[in-house]
Amino acid sequence: MTLPRTIAWWIAVAVAPCIALPTACGSSEGTSAGGVGGASADAGTGGAADAAVDGAVGKIDGAAGSKDGSAGGTGGAGGSPSDAAAGCQTDAQCQGTNTPVCDPATHICVKCVSNSHCSAPTQYCDKSTNQCVGCLTPANCGSPNLSCDSILHKCVPICSSSAQCAPPLSTCDTTEGICVECLDDSGCEGTSKPVCDASQRLCKQCRDDSTCTAEHPYCETGTGTCVRCLSDGNCGDPALVCVGYKCECTPDTESCNGKCVDTQSDPAHCGSCYHKCNAIETCSAGKCMCPGGLESCGGECADTQNDPQRCGSCYNGCKSSQICAAGACVCRPGLTDCSGTCRDLGYDPSHCGSCGNACSFNQTCQSGSCTSASCPGSMDTCHSMGKDYCTAPETDPLNCGGCGDKCDTDEVCVAGNCRRYGPATGCSTCPCSSVCSSYFGSNGTCCTGFSASGPPICVNGGACP
Repeated sequence: MTLPRTIAWWIAVAVAPCIALPTACGSSEGTSAGGVGGASADAGTGGAADAAVDGAVGKIDGAAGSKDGSAGGTGGAGGSPSDAAAGCQTDAQCQGTNTPVCDPATHICVKCVSNSHCSAPTQYCDKSTNQCVGCLTPANCGSPNLSCDSILHKCVPICSSSAQCAPPLSTCDTTEGICVECLDDSGCEGTSKPVCDASQRLCKQCRDDSTCTAEHPYCETGTGTCVRCLSDGNCGDPALVCVGYKCECTPDTESCNGKCVDTQSDPAHCGSCYHKCNAIETCSAGKCMCPGGLESCGGECADTQNDPQRCGSCYNGCKSSQICAAGACVCRPGLTDCSGTCRDLGYDPSHCGSCGNACSFNQTCQSGSCTSASCPGSMDTCHSMGKDYCTAPETDPLNCGGCGDKCDTDEVCVAGNCRRYGPATGCSTCPCSSVCSSYFGSNGTCCTGFSASGPPICVNGGACP
C-alpha cells in the first residue's frame, strides 16, 4: 500500500499509541494479528514510511479483530445458556434451553439448522425461521391427495371446492388448492371458536373481548384465546394477581375454598385453611393468641384471675363454695373461711355467728344467733349432721332448689336453678354483650360481679342471682 507521505505521517501519529501500547487500542490477540500485516509491508513496497503506515493499519485491523473476537467469545467453551444466547460457538452452549442448536451463521441458539435436528411429526427444518415443521413442500407429504400448507407448514388435503373438505378443515382455499379451517368468520360459525384469523386460516375464540364469556372475559389477541385475566386489575380483588392468564392469590395469601386469606392473621384460617381460633382469640404469625389478660388453657382463653375452674393457673379449680378473686380461691360472698371450709355464719348451726360456735341440739342458727325458733317462712329447713339449718333455696348455691343440692364450681343459683357463669373479662360495666355472647350466645346475661374490684359475670340464662 502506497500513500502520500503527509497522509502517511498523520496516520502513523494517530496510531502510534496503539503501536507503543497495544492494549490501549485492542487486546494482545488483536495486536498480534495486526502485526502480521505490518510485517508483510516491507520497504520494498513503498519505503519505510509505507511500511510504518501499513504496520499501523495492520495494528488497527488487529484491534478491530480483537473486538470482534471478544464479541464472539462471550459464548466460549464452558459458557452458560445465557452466555450462549449472546453468541454461541457450539451446540453444547445451547443445551438446557428450548433452542438447543447453535446456528453457525448467526451464533444464536435456535431450534434447528437442518432436518437432523428435527423429529416426526415435525421432521423438517424451516431454515427461514429455524423451526421444525411438518412439511416444506408438497413432496414432503408423501401422498397425491395431500399438500403442504404454506402458512402452517403441515400436510392437509387438496381441494378445488369446499365440498371436498371435512371438519375441522371444512373450507377450500382455492388459491392454494388446500383445505383450511377458515377464510373468514363464516367458516367458524357454529363452533366454540367463532372468529377467523385470516393470517393463519385458523378459527380462534376471539379477536377482541366481544366474543368472550363471563368466566373468561378477556381476549388474549396473540393467540386469539379468551382468558380469565390479562393483568392484575382484571381479577377485581387486591388479594389476587394474574399469573398465566389465571387469577391467583398473592404470595402472602393462601387460597382457602376459593377465597384468598392471610393465614398469618385471619382468625378463621389461622396457620392453615382449616384451623379456626375461638371467638375471643386473635391470629398472630399464624398462631391463635388470647387477648391481653387471658391465658391459653387447652385451646381456650381463660381468665386465671377470676375463672373458678382455672384460678391462678390452667389446672387449679376452686370448690363449689368458692369463687376466684385475683387468682386465688376464696369463699363465695356471704360465706366465711373456717379452717379451710366455707361456712354461712348467718345460718350454719355449727358455726353460728363465728367459726366453731355451735348451737344446741334443738336450736337453729338465724342471722348469726342460736335460737329455738323455727326457720322463717321464706326459708326452708334442712337437716345435716343431726342438726337443722335454715336456707334460701332460691339463691343458696349449696342448697339450690332443695336441701343439699350444690351448684358446680362455675355455677350460681338463680331462682332455685344452677346456672353456669363466667367472668366478663375486659368489661367493667354491663351489658358486656360481646363477652357474654362469647360464653353463651344469645342466652348470655350480664350480672353484677361478686366483688366491687372484680369484673361483672356472664350468666347462662335470662336472670341474675
